[in-house]
Amino acid sequence: MHAYRTATRLAATITAAGLTVAAGGCHHDRSDPSPAVSASSPGAVSGATSPPSVPPSMTYPRPTYKAVRSPCDSIGFTALRPLLGQPGTAPVADRFDLRSRIAFARCARPFGGGQPQTLVVISTQRVDGGTVDDVFRSKRNFDAREAPVTDIPALGEGAYISTDPAIGTSITVHDGNLAAQITVMHVPPAARAALNDALTQTAREVLDAATP
Repeated sequence: MHAYRTATRLAATITAAGLTVAAGGCHHDRSDPSPAVSASSPGAVSGATSPPSVPPSMTYPRPTYKAVRSPCDSIGFTALRPLLGQPGTAPVADRFDLRSRIAFARCARPFGGGQPQTLVVISTQRVDGGTVDDVFRSKRNFDAREAPVTDIPALGEGAYISTDPAIGTSITVHDGNLAAQITVMHVPPAARAALNDALTQTAREVLDAATP
């Protein structure tokens, strides 16, 4: 339970930067003490001068995804099972919230029998009639202030992996009207070398599960 509460801080950062999506765009909540970082802000991006833009070939038509109530129940964790072991019972109930035209989902599953136990947390944000481009870009800049980020090519319209030493390793992806984040806490040492590839495949599973 403690691990899930800790993971919630990172899983919630799709919106934790104070970002609210409205009618196909987003704005920053000025009540949040951490304003969104512009794409050109110094130090905002690791290894690049600006976050990747949406490729022109992907601009139209944009992908449209459906809302999924429990991403954890909709995928098989095909790439993570060999690394982390079998998934166990959820430590807390899956969450699904529908706010106006935005659907939020979050779920967590423990893996293996090690101590501390590995925990995988998936959170998604799906916008009805809009995109999550600005949310993704601002979140990437926000995360890059905390730790280095590694862009993942050919995954959605943008994806990156980051590691927070206090929480774990995450992949964040956006495509059309869907943003998703998958976080692995307490990564077993033997799994670290192959984790990025496994997270990339798991992110594809999440996108596939939300494809109408």
